[in-house]
Amino acid sequence: MTYTHLTTDELVMIESYHRQHIPVAIIAECLNRSRQPIYNVINFLKSGYTALDFYKQYKKNKHAAADENWSCRRTSCLYSRQGGAGMDA
Repeated sequence: MTYTHLTTDELVMIESYHRQHIPVAIIAECLNRSRQPIYNVINFLKSGYTALDFYKQYKKNKHAAADENWSCRRTSCLYSRQGGAGMDA
């Protein structure tokens, strides 16, 4: 089962519902989403941030993870080119 990330529209709707004190279960039902991602956003909002801040943080984390994965792939590629030298030394 794949996970579909929350859209910017959904983030704004969650923020709006949260400001109206609508329970998470109802928000999840309205958006046809599970409760956990809603809780994640609401806990972020409770820290004084906005839906836009959440989206920016998501993008930043996604970019950092992509950079890290590229680095790991590159290291693996270099290791395989060297024939695994250094492992049994």
